[in-house]
Amino acid sequence: LQLFLSEIALANRQKSDLIAVFVKK
Repeated sequence: LQLFLSEIALANRQKSDLIAVFVKK
């Protein structure tokens, strides 16, 4: 379960970084 949650956290962080890149532009 912890591994699954960490995977979700990683995906959310990557998505946030992607959104941040679009916002900067």
